[in-house]
Amino acid sequence: MKQNNKFEKIKELLKKAEQAASGDQVKNEAIGLYKKVLTLNPSNFDAAYNLARVFQTLGKTKDSFKYFNLAIKINLSSKNAYLGLAYTLVSLGRVENALEAYEKVRLFDPFDANIIQEMAALFTRINNCESAIV
Repeated sequence: MKQNNKFEKIKELLKKAEQAASGDQVKNEAIGLYKKVLTLNPSNFDAAYNLARVFQTLGKTKDSFKYFNLAIKINLSSKNAYLGLAYTLVSLGRVENALEAYEKVRLFDPFDANIIQEMAALFTRINNCESAIV
């Protein structure tokens, strides 16, 4: 497949996947489309990130974890990918790992009150009250 055709195909698949992801009945179609994009271009951030989000909304935390990690590997400067990973890690009960992901989020916005509050609650959950007082 020529490079230009491949680019257009990926662009078309991403658009279809985004539309499919917005409807409850067609999330499985979105998953298939995003995976197809990743087959064509394994370093496509949008496909990896959006696939993680779809899995997250479906409650498939292990799959969500996998694709948030892939998205971060592709783009280390995505605050939203780290944030999604943090939420997923909390859902998996991996609080200390979630705190590490939240620390990465804070690198983008150190004064984000919502993140500070989330972290304080997690520190309290693991009986580290000293760290909860930021």
